[in-house]
Amino acid sequence: MTTIDGLDVRSVGNSVVLKETCLIEAFNLKAAIEYSMKTSEPAKVDNDLSAAKEALTDMPPRLESELDPVTLHNQALCHADEDATGAFKKLSYLLANPPYPPEVTSQSFSIYSFIHSLIDLLTHSLTHLLTHLLPLDIWQLATSTL
Repeated sequence: MTTIDGLDVRSVGNSVVLKETCLIEAFNLKAAIEYSMKTSEPAKVDNDLSAAKEALTDMPPRLESELDPVTLHNQALCHADEDATGAFKKLSYLLANPPYPPEVTSQSFSIYSFIHSLIDLLTHSLTHLLTHLLPLDIWQLATSTL
């Protein structure tokens, strides 16, 4: 069983019929187009990913372990704003288990760069705040023990 939009549904697996119909490829293509439209033309398109997410939920239900690399990649991108940890885990899984869509490498690098920049910003801000908020003797004690 898997949960889609709050409903428990039974997985259809990766049947021969599913592969022959190319439904998964069609839904992934629709999700990619909707995602691309959202990121390239934010002024013309709604500022959310609802259309791309809907394309992914319109797919026949499958367990996460049954998902192909493209679907896993699209899910990671579309749900990164709601579940950044889950998206990062999916992209990391894809990098560790080739073959994967070529975009995974650049998007994973972008995520790593963003996290690194965020850590630098937080470290700088925290240091700045602590030097101004803590008494000098407490600040010197703290920095000498670190």
